[in-house]
Amino acid sequence: MTDGGDGRLYGRGSADMKGFIACVLAQVPHFAKLATDGKLTQGIGIALSYDEEVGCLGVGRMIDALVEDGVQVAGCLVGEPTSMRPVIAHKGIAHYRCRVKGKAAHSSLTPQGVNAIEFAARLITHIRKLADAEAAFGHRQPLYDVPFTTMQTGLVHGGVACNIVPADCEFMFECRWLPGDDPQRLVSSVADYAATLVQEMKAVSDETGIDIEPAVYSPAFESDPASSIRQYVASLCGCEGGAGVAYTTEAGLFSQAGMPCVVLGPGSIEQAHRPDEFIEVAQLQACYDWLGRLADELTQAR
Repeated sequence: MTDGGDGRLYGRGSADMKGFIACVLAQVPHFAKLATDGKLTQGIGIALSYDEEVGCLGVGRMIDALVEDGVQVAGCLVGEPTSMRPVIAHKGIAHYRCRVKGKAAHSSLTPQGVNAIEFAARLITHIRKLADAEAAFGHRQPLYDVPFTTMQTGLVHGGVACNIVPADCEFMFECRWLPGDDPQRLVSSVADYAATLVQEMKAVSDETGIDIEPAVYSPAFESDPASSIRQYVASLCGCEGGAGVAYTTEAGLFSQAGMPCVVLGPGSIEQAHRPDEFIEVAQLQACYDWLGRLADELTQAR
């Protein structure tokens, strides 16, 4: 990370979430001394996963290992950027890959081809209509910064030249849903509309088709108000409750495995995934101090 001289540290992942990891590792000597002195009433574990951004690939193996080894986890603090304000719920996320197979032709003979990009565009438009309907009429939860289920298309690839009817187009779309919602109802609508498009495509060529496959899935999350970690966070933050957010973390997977969670970490999600990503030094200090207070709290029997 680079010191900008303005009270900020700049670098990819500085907010999401290397800043939190740095704070945790800086507190290890303090944690270790408390453990060596026999002062901890509960153990402190540090879990570092990989490839969270591309589908929470590493955490599943970690959770499986914890369960297999019979490790009892009283609470899990997920250090995603929350500006050190507790997040007690977040949406789930799923990514889907859609491959549209058309038929190539010279662009002067377009009726003899099946334009994969144009059929993909019609399907993308359907996804947008579903998203608009959710925004206008869908269930709302006021706890969330974006209080309804969302959909969007994030990647599109297709075609080889402007004068060739494209035979292939691939795109990826996502759904972010509220706890208690079922994203499958929206994905099923996309699949049903794709089936009607395929009938139209096959009227020109049997070699055409549309394939939709899941690529990423991470469940929605709601914390347990009675959990130890929720009580510790409330006590140390001097607050009750917390926020719900539209982004997704590994907390949903830990919680699904029976490990109570709260999301709390330095920095803002608004700074994540940006070329000039940064974290304020004051946020790092606040996190470092908070972790120290948590460790001290764990030296006292509740």
